[in-house]
Amino acid sequence: MRSVGSLSRGVVVVGAVAVCACAALLASCLPTDTRPPPATLHVTVSSDAALRDGFDTADGWHIAYTRFLMVLGNVAVSGDNCSNYSAGGGTGYTRIFDLRIAGPQKVTVVYGLGMCDFGFRVGNPNADSVLSTGVTEADKTFMRTPGTDAWATNRGISVYVEGTAKKGRVSKRFAWPFRQSTSSSKCTAGDGAAPGVTLQGNAVKTLDILIAGATLFADSLDPAMASTRFEPFARADDQNNADGEITFTELATIPQSMADVALPDAGVDAGMWSSLADDLYLGLLPRLSRFAHTGSCTLRNRMMQR
Repeated sequence: MRSVGSLSRGVVVVGAVAVCACAALLASCLPTDTRPPPATLHVTVSSDAALRDGFDTADGWHIAYTRFLMVLGNVAVSGDNCSNYSAGGGTGYTRIFDLRIAGPQKVTVVYGLGMCDFGFRVGNPNADSVLSTGVTEADKTFMRTPGTDAWATNRGISVYVEGTAKKGRVSKRFAWPFRQSTSSSKCTAGDGAAPGVTLQGNAVKTLDILIAGATLFADSLDPAMASTRFEPFARADDQNNADGEITFTELATIPQSMADVALPDAGVDAGMWSSLADDLYLGLLPRLSRFAHTGSCTLRNRMMQR
């Protein structure tokens, strides 16, 4: 019995020595990272009160969202004066958000140093897209189900909104699945003077992306000058089947000249806009996201079909 006990203790000692030897060998094989410690950037997303609680338009309608799902992620920091500590320059995953929930909600964490350009994407979800608070597997399946519209073919949904608009006794409904992706890059702060984000070693910083709910009904692409309106959207339904449900097909029958305010056909997909549907899909939708609440980004729509 004594010899067996001694043997057992011997095995344990030998095993521990072997583990230590392997660990030392592995450490000697790994490259030494001589870079200074990076900053930690927590990226979050929030929705404004107009999205969560509803808002009144300048022409007398009250708009309230009943669903507002968005797929956001693919955050990256880059640039000549930026050193990022993440493979590929950022985080390649996305999250599905229910933006009726008050934020901030986590998007991702990025590590880097220097004066960094900042970019992100609103796009179609993947099988590994993370579900944020309030989002269900059924929501994910719905957002991943391929479909086709005038702007994208056989794609999932990047932004889905449902809501109502009421004026007196008149009520209209809308349920819009937006399938096109939008890349935001070279984001700048509100005054346009500071590009992206400055990351200093060992610092912990938070950057919030604001989703502004009234944007889809704005009469200008410039948030500082925009008012809101719903009459041309209601008119789209009234001049078609008048069933109280406003669809993309109906919005496409309202030319820009009859949309009360014709948004400039410039910037994102310039030369492609001809109707209120184009104004909404190509002009207003990409501007839902506000970098650091008051900033802006270079926008590019993806998967144009026309």
